[in-house]
Amino acid sequence: MRYPNIILAACFSLWLACPLHAQNKPTTKPSTRPAKVTDAAVKGKLERVLPKVDFTQTPLVDAIAELGRMGAVEITVDWNALQAASVDKATVINAHLRDIKLSKVLSVTLDQAQNASEIGYGIQLGQITITTKKELSMRLESCVYDIHRLLDVKGQSHDELVTAIERSIMTVVSPGTWKPQGGIGSMSESDGKLTVIHNHETQQKVASLIEMFHHPTRKRPEKAP
Repeated sequence: MRYPNIILAACFSLWLACPLHAQNKPTTKPSTRPAKVTDAAVKGKLERVLPKVDFTQTPLVDAIAELGRMGAVEITVDWNALQAASVDKATVINAHLRDIKLSKVLSVTLDQAQNASEIGYGIQLGQITITTKKELSMRLESCVYDIHRLLDVKGQSHDELVTAIERSIMTVVSPGTWKPQGGIGSMSESDGKLTVIHNHETQQKVASLIEMFHHPTRKRPEKAP
């Protein structure tokens, strides 16, 4: 029961409001420490629609900084890795877009860089990190997916359904990269929540596949060759 906690909280509030206590209350400054940003919050910000984006001959480094400001999200760039891949931070960006998601305009911006096919971005430690796809492939993320509705099937046990879902994911998404196959990715289920540890690109594909599991009439991604 939570009632004792509620009563204690109420008593503490009354104690703080007591005039005698207020006289002896030390003066403290409010904390200026920023609140911790979660990866889930960053994903939400990537879905934010920006009303207007105008880049005219804007250096790549400045365009990225501006997108971070517009999206109210921290964007870090691994310039050492990008420069090693011949990506120049001074590359000019031209983009004039309206009512577009931050994720989309970020992709449009990076697509204009030199060797764009080598560039990618991921979410880690509450921020967006831009680096080479090779570097991203070696960085693991932990994401949790709600699959409790998929486990409510008559005639099949909980464990059987979890095993079937995990096998489907390992077969369709980045096959050969999961631990049972000798790779780095892993999955575990608890209370209808599937925790997946893998790189950013694979997490995006897992999210899409689970969404299709919830809506089976939609077209499913083809199995990778």
